[in-house]
Order: sequence, then structure tokens, then C-alpha cells
Amino acid sequence: MPTPLLRKIDCCMLKTHDLDEAVAFYGGRLGHTLLWRTEEAVAFRLPESEAELVLHLYIGPAVYFLVDDVEQAHRSLLQSGAISIKAPFEIQIGKCAIVRDPLGNSVAILDQSKGELVTDAKGVQR
Repeated sequence: MPTPLLRKIDCCMLKTHDLDEAVAFYGGRLGHTLLWRTEEAVAFRLPESEAELVLHLYIGPAVYFLVDDVEQAHRSLLQSGAISIKAPFEIQIGKCAIVRDPLGNSVAILDQSKGELVTDAKGVQR
């Protein structure tokens, strides 16, 4: 039996039209701790999980799975019968790709080959 490819859920991503409203709702009204913020997205802690809740201006909804190496995982997924929707591409912390599994599900993968997102004390990207 092969070693599992998908390590864990990295984030649940939702789309927003307004980052400030996302902060007000998820942080202010629902009480989630702000982890980081960029020009396109904001992330909150899910207190009983290592996964983050991310609100993004252009992407979502999606669940992103962490893998060791996106290039290798993408090849393995295609060899196993998945279809590439978006070939591996660079993101701030590493690489990302999206495939469709044989059941019709969109599967998003990412790695942290560049390391974790670096932010200041307020969670704003440096």
C-alpha cells in the first residue's frame, strides 16, 4: 500500500468581496483569531485544528490539502487518473495545483517549499 499523498487539510478557503468585512465578521463577531493578512486574503485560527480559515478576494470556495511536493504529487495524481485543472504554479509559501479526481471533485494541493508566510505582530504580511 502506498504512503498517503495528502498529509492534512491546510486551509478551508472562502471567497469574499471585502477583506475588512471578513475581519469584522469572522474576527469581531465570531471571535476567530486573525493569523495573517495580505492584499488578497486574510486567515483566521480554527481553535481545534491546525487548518486555517482563509477568506480570499479571488479564490474559493475550496479545501487545500498539504503535500510534501506539489510537482511530485501532481504527477502522482495524474498517473492515478486525475485530470489537471491548473498545473503547478508559484504561491507565496511554495507551489499549488488543482486537479479533478475521477469522481468529479476538485482537489487543491499546496506545499510549503518556500516556508511559512512571514507576518508582523498584527498578522500583516512583511
